[in-house]
Amino acid sequence: MIRDADSFEEQPLFPENGPVKPPSGAAVLEALEELGIVGMWKDRTDVEDSGEFARNLRERSEERTAE
Repeated sequence: MIRDADSFEEQPLFPENGPVKPPSGAAVLEALEELGIVGMWKDRTDVEDSGEFARNLRERSEERTAE
């Protein structure tokens, strides 16, 4: 049976569970804070500039070769 496109728009993506709604940015941030991920390096004394530190980590990971 072939249905037109309009009939698909009325159907939920997962009818048994309802449509899936992604979490909001605030909910993701709250979850990361609860897990201790946000701010976990706040007391490190060897990281003066977090942006520069992150850039250096990315550069080092890009330079690694697969063994």
